[in-house]
Amino acid sequence: MSNPKDILQQYWGFNGFRHVQEQVIDSVLQGKDCLVLMPTGGGKSLCYQVPAMCKEGLVLVISPLIALMKDQVDQLNARNIPAIYIHSGMKPMDIDRELDRAAYGSIKLLFVSPERLKSDLFLVRLEKMNISMVAIDEAHCISQWGYDFRPSYLQIAEIRSIVGPVPFLALTATATPKVREDISQQLELEKPERFVSSFFRGEISYSVLHEEDKYAKMLDVIRRVKGSAVIYSRSRKNTELVAAFLREQGFSANAYHAGLSYDLRNKRQKEWMLNKSRVMVSTYAFGMGIDKPDVRLVIHLDLPESLEEYYQEAGRAGRDRQKAYAVLLFQEGDAINLMERFEKSTPDAAFIRKVYSALATYFHLPVAQGLHQVFPFDLADFAKRFQFTSIKAYHAIRELEQEGLIFVARSVHEPSQIRIKKDRDRIYEFQRAQVRFSELLQALLRTYPGITEDFVKIRETRLAKFLTFTLKEVKEQLRLLAKYEIIDYREQSDLPSVTYLQERLDDRNLVIDDERINIRRKQRQRNIEQMVHYARDKKNCRQKTLLAYFGEKSNTDCRVCDQCYGRHRPSLSNQQKEKAFLKIENKLKESPLDFDQLVKLFPSSKKEKIIHFIRELLQENILLRNGDKLSLNKK
Repeated sequence: MSNPKDILQQYWGFNGFRHVQEQVIDSVLQGKDCLVLMPTGGGKSLCYQVPAMCKEGLVLVISPLIALMKDQVDQLNARNIPAIYIHSGMKPMDIDRELDRAAYGSIKLLFVSPERLKSDLFLVRLEKMNISMVAIDEAHCISQWGYDFRPSYLQIAEIRSIVGPVPFLALTATATPKVREDISQQLELEKPERFVSSFFRGEISYSVLHEEDKYAKMLDVIRRVKGSAVIYSRSRKNTELVAAFLREQGFSANAYHAGLSYDLRNKRQKEWMLNKSRVMVSTYAFGMGIDKPDVRLVIHLDLPESLEEYYQEAGRAGRDRQKAYAVLLFQEGDAINLMERFEKSTPDAAFIRKVYSALATYFHLPVAQGLHQVFPFDLADFAKRFQFTSIKAYHAIRELEQEGLIFVARSVHEPSQIRIKKDRDRIYEFQRAQVRFSELLQALLRTYPGITEDFVKIRETRLAKFLTFTLKEVKEQLRLLAKYEIIDYREQSDLPSVTYLQERLDDRNLVIDDERINIRRKQRQRNIEQMVHYARDKKNCRQKTLLAYFGEKSNTDCRVCDQCYGRHRPSLSNQQKEKAFLKIENKLKESPLDFDQLVKLFPSSKKEKIIHFIRELLQENILLRNGDKLSLNKK
């Protein structure tokens, strides 16, 4: 067995572990089950990646998000650590090949979704794998009391009889005490070692600002807090509007949401990661698995649905442990809108059955077929076609997923795939009759061995360059060849996918668990009520409120959130205020200055008191703001 610190240095270049990483790693290497709560950005993944390289065998990692699996596998492979992942968008042949590599090759980490554990093919191969540990990421998903319950997680404990007496490591960033107990019970953890990092984020100043004009306050905050920023909004359309507004104000800003193409999302994310753009305005899809340490500011324009979501999203600020700000802009109407949205979007059993039937129609799927079949899925198109509201259809589909009937995967950027359906004689006859397709067909046959036997991955851009065609011409010809039934063409798609985990059921045989749906509805409502209470609260320390929610006690206020700053803010004496104002007045008579220039007129030891004093002058309209500049109110 290799030394964990040596492995850490060799593959990651770090000299030491953070938080409780070393204790967790020591425990799993001793064969103990562990439950680990570590805040966002705390380094949970190293708790199973390092042990994978310390011991012989393979670490099985169960994770709910394909995008996160792909990101981790790419990073591991870049460090020369052999890792693979299996997802629903793969062909059976490719899955078979990768599972062979896991069973007989030198793979150290295998990432799978929990739904994969239902597959007989996978379970048979699992018996042949030398499993050294099982890691369960986002372990809160196993609890119906958590905010993202997934029934497929309930089957994880069943693989214990296959993998043998190996340690199970459950990891999550957000779990209340009740959820932690549920995780331990559902995973059948045996006397687990519990490692709970503090949820305290002293580097983050949490604020809830009650604002009539959110855009004006957003600009004010962005101007005062320098550095990289994320702004969250619930609406795709609003992300575009806010990003455009910020660009008009001179900020480098982009929108990010699931409606954009993969290439554009990837481009914008890279620009933001490299600080080529300062502000990312995003729906809540953005940020999962993204490790950008220097985010100084996270602004929420809308209320999240739970304190877990808010804590995770706000926690994307200050990962470098430097001063950062999490600002929630709130209007009383936001609480009303969120509750109305909840009422309108919560489906009953009858509507869920209706959506299930509509999905089968949408995919042209007959009764008793579809097991493990994967279909690209456009929610907006689906809702429009069947005259559903998108948000209600979305939650109905989530309920079907949680009933274990289907699995919805976020899009994974996979190349297009082609299989030539006809034999060479038929292709030759077709080429003689349709000469314009000859060059493309010959290029396909010469470039991709095995294309007549099974699907192969292709890049239309490479074909276009090789043939000196435009990309549009290549795609049009491929679509026509598919129409003529010469080829099967699975065109690259950024859409999510729906996988049927059971054969499509007849409507009469579809059983929906009304009691379970009602439990989830009540839990979702409680989550919203707690989030609204946090936003309305004008008395308690924000940090203490969040800590208490996650079962952590604190006897002291953070002194930096909006509530604490109001009680403990430093203040000048009346005599000091008179002297300070005289100095400010004389300078502003010469010319307007920006906020920082005024602060720098005074010793750094008085910085906090001067900042507060200048804000008082602004609130009392003694000073006026014009863009970035401050001036005297001469009225």
